[in-house]
Formats: sequence, structure tokens, C-alpha cells
Amino acid sequence: MSDPLSEVVRLLHPRGAFANIISGKGNWAVRYSEYGLPSFCIVLDGSCLLTVDGHEPITISAGSFRKPPKPISKNTASLMAPGSARTRE
Repeated sequence: MSDPLSEVVRLLHPRGAFANIISGKGNWAVRYSEYGLPSFCIVLDGSCLLTVDGHEPITISAGSFRKPPKPISKNTASLMAPGSARTRE
């Protein structure tokens, strides 16, 4: 039997416009503009910051799954990315 999250995702019949696998070391950041289709974020290893326009950044870690309720603009960044809300000096 599959895990509950896999069952929910299977029932939703998701289809993606495209997928990006991001891997990084050190300070990094990626900006996604709203493109009119639903999106999601899954973290496979490590941790990063997810910043959705108009909201405080949140830390997401391995095993995290985030699905915004509507298409959004967002940043994904290392925990120490320059210009991020949690940059460490």
C-alpha cells in the first residue's frame, strides 16, 4: 500500500508543465515568476527558504511538500542567500 500523500497526489491526476530539479551549495537563489499554472515545491535533501510574494519566508526541509492554492511568484534560496530575509552575517 502507498503512503497517504502519494495516494492524494495520485487522485489529483497532476500533470506538470515542466519540472526543475535544483541542487546547490553555498549561497544561491532562484526566482520564479507567476506563469498561470499551479506549482508545488518538494525538498528531497537539505533545507532552503521559500518566499512567496507578500508573505514571510519559511524554511522547508527534506520531506517537505508545499502546494500554494493558486499560481504565485516565489523565490527559493539557500538559508544564507544574499538579500534573503534570513541572511546571516
